[in-house]
Amino acid sequence: MIEVEYKTVPMTAQRALICGSTLIADAVAKEMVTRQIPVVMTDYERSSLASIRIEETSIQNFGSQGPMSTADLISKTAHAIGEPTLLVNICCPAADRKRVSLLDYADDLMSICTSMAQRMSDSGTPGCIINQCMLPAIYAGTDLEDPMAILRGAITGVTRSIARRYGKQGIRCIGVQTGLIDLPECNGWISEKLKQVEVPIKRWGTANEVAKLIAFLALEGSYITGQTIILDGGLTAGVTGT
Repeated sequence: MIEVEYKTVPMTAQRALICGSTLIADAVAKEMVTRQIPVVMTDYERSSLASIRIEETSIQNFGSQGPMSTADLISKTAHAIGEPTLLVNICCPAADRKRVSLLDYADDLMSICTSMAQRMSDSGTPGCIINQCMLPAIYAGTDLEDPMAILRGAITGVTRSIARRYGKQGIRCIGVQTGLIDLPECNGWISEKLKQVEVPIKRWGTANEVAKLIAFLALEGSYITGQTIILDGGLTAGVTGT
């Protein structure tokens, strides 16, 4: 048996950076706030807002400061709330998202995941990175059908790479793929045909359910890393369930 030093971060020492827009990012922020975890966000979709209101809490939005380097983003986060122990990347394209910008996302994701993991490693504090992505099937028949399929593979690759590279330092990296979630962004893309698809659980998911899964993986799933968890109400179980 291989013995390793196993360290965890107390809840009172957790600090979270949430990158991305949509109600999922807001729900994740809310979930962290209810657990008394300091949060900052980077939401370029709402770049006019210096802070985002979540459950009577004003959360600083670095997206209002315009584009910045990954190093600057992480440094500003540390200055604002202390050294980050959690990084959550949300990828749920808005209805006007362009193919090119979406394909650029993979490079940006690798950059921030690597930089954050290295910072955690250098500080000697274990941490967790969660990378969320929508299932490509949701975009069938749209301009994003192909790039979302490519992006899913890229996000999976980034997640596994970070998990392997930094696992010995106590840093975990996990992917979360979500199915039909009741969000304006999903409704803006999904075709009428896809709306008729019957989800085994008989309903679409909610942003809060995604947030609760992310919070569990980040804060309690201490032996989960390098994997992609699918939250889709059984949508991908197949016709026969086998």
